[in-house]
Amino acid sequence: MQFHPERYQPFLEGMTVYDYCKTQIEAHSQEIDQAGLQVLTDGIIAPAGIALEVLYLDLSEGDEVTPHAFVPNAADWPTIRLLYRP
Repeated sequence: MQFHPERYQPFLEGMTVYDYCKTQIEAHSQEIDQAGLQVLTDGIIAPAGIALEVLYLDLSEGDEVTPHAFVPNAADWPTIRLLYRP
């Protein structure tokens, strides 16, 4: 994240990449958020040839979950699927 701050800075809501890393990534007892999950995917998961998809169980109408792919164009890769329920 600190090697490519321009990629992540727009998603940090006024916080610098350095401050985000100190308070959200390096600190213990913190849940991962979307920016942190994207950094994990970019740095470790995708380079290993694995895709990541988060399935959102939100309050949308219907019986389907809302998928969000963190690795685009990885249809043939093995995929880690995480379930998120707010």
